[in-house]
Amino acid sequence: MTRRDRERGQALIIVLLIVAILAAVVVEFAYTTRVNIDITARMRDSLQARRIAIAALEIEKSILLSDMNTSPTADYAVVGEFNKNAQLWSQIASFPLPVMIKDQTIGIMRGMISDEAGKFDINALIGSDTLTANQTLDGICRRLFEALKIDPSVVDAIEDWIDSDELPRPNGAESDYYSSLDPPYMAKDAPLDSITELKMIKGIDAKVFNALMGITGQPGEIPPPDAMDSPILTVFPKYYNPVSSFKINVNTASPILLKAMYNLDNSQVQDIVSAREQTPFLSIGDFMNELTKVGVDPNNPDVMSVNGYIDVKSDYFSVDGIGIIGNGVTYIVRAVFYRNRASHSFTLLYWREEPFNN
Repeated sequence: MTRRDRERGQALIIVLLIVAILAAVVVEFAYTTRVNIDITARMRDSLQARRIAIAALEIEKSILLSDMNTSPTADYAVVGEFNKNAQLWSQIASFPLPVMIKDQTIGIMRGMISDEAGKFDINALIGSDTLTANQTLDGICRRLFEALKIDPSVVDAIEDWIDSDELPRPNGAESDYYSSLDPPYMAKDAPLDSITELKMIKGIDAKVFNALMGITGQPGEIPPPDAMDSPILTVFPKYYNPVSSFKINVNTASPILLKAMYNLDNSQVQDIVSAREQTPFLSIGDFMNELTKVGVDPNNPDVMSVNGYIDVKSDYFSVDGIGIIGNGVTYIVRAVFYRNRASHSFTLLYWREEPFNN
């Protein structure tokens, strides 16, 4: 092979290397451009989905105001198929609305409203003196835990977590106990600001917590619980308005909570639930008449004590606004509002944004 042939071979190798490098650069540039385009599109879609979700919240607030104007004396929900007795807010999740721009559907708006006053306010266990347990509500909570197959002595630990002193109840715990854990921490000695805080309290392991949250799936199968995700417990009325009188809405309370309130059997609970689905309780008198029908003595001192904590209307609602763009990008805005009946306005108590598939 001559010198010239060797030089030509070397030149060809160099050219091939240059072509290979250029090809790699072009491919990488094209890939990076494609990724950036996809990221930009996802950001655009996520922003649109968020705007749709927030718009859904505003619509839900309007529905809550409208329902209050239509039925100012009671708030009620009917589970299942649409029923003429149901308020619209209780079934709004059944009505997804298309979102259109210039006659083109770009996504879907959905919403869901839940009544926080239909739950048991765990912060109400401790009275206004911040030390003493409310005996009536303590009894309801213990019966509720028993119905959920949870050791009712856990209520002692919850009350110790909420009260303002460092004196443990018989089955409770204060900072001496929590400071011995790894990692150590102190008892809060103040109201819970989220249901998820229960996980820090003695006796509430994963199994107990899941039961309180109504979780039946395996870990990782569902999103992490939120502040208002429990179907039976809440923290909002007493936490955000400590001087308010805690009331459970008997129109929206779950069957298991009704059972715990009045120590009812399953047949009695089913009769009450069936009655309110046919004709919602528009007054406490209506509810008391139904209690009498199922065999509850209205003059029983325990019954009269519980009656001081019931109502047929609500002022606290958790609201989910959901925006879904056509390609699957989803954005959820979760909030809790206090609805002021006098001023027809809302006070925001809690806000959380959850982007999915983004």
